[in-house]
Amino acid sequence: MTEWLGYPSGPCTAQSYGNCNDFTVNITGSYCTPTYTTGCIFGDGLTNFNLNTINQPIACNGSPNAWYHDWTASSTSIMLNTNYTLTVVAGYSTTYVSVWIDYNNDNTFAVAERVVTDLVCASAGIPYITTINVPLGTTLGNHRMRFRTSWASTSADPCATYSYGNAGDFTVNLIAYVPPPPPTVVTTAAT
Repeated sequence: MTEWLGYPSGPCTAQSYGNCNDFTVNITGSYCTPTYTTGCIFGDGLTNFNLNTINQPIACNGSPNAWYHDWTASSTSIMLNTNYTLTVVAGYSTTYVSVWIDYNNDNTFAVAERVVTDLVCASAGIPYITTINVPLGTTLGNHRMRFRTSWASTSADPCATYSYGNAGDFTVNLIAYVPPPPPTVVTTAAT
């Protein structure tokens, strides 16, 4: 058998000549980095993001690009099946905002994981409010959350290239729903 003249035909145990090592490679994907052709240099995008215990002022000075911020070291806990108020402030009028939570930690933000779609901040410097409610059955634990903005058009793609806006990532810790206690009924005897 002269396998050394051609390519090996199987795992190392089947080889007659040369050195061979069997190994397994686990490839873990990484999150896409949102891109913009201009970004936030004219004031586009959010200037503040507030959800539960996250209250993040946003400047146009992210890294590696001015428009993107990795705040995954900042986290907040969100209980499933509970309404949370998201408040955002835009630096420029007609800013569209979308938000995702990577429920399955597969390093992508699927359409089903979008918790806010194109909230429109019509004017700059004014707080805009919406509600986020993570459904029962969602996997508990830490997950990446992303906001993404776009000026005067949809922001509903977490990875596409847009002209103007900004984006940022945080960590949310999803915790189990604890139902409120039943109401207490107080009765008094008639006299």
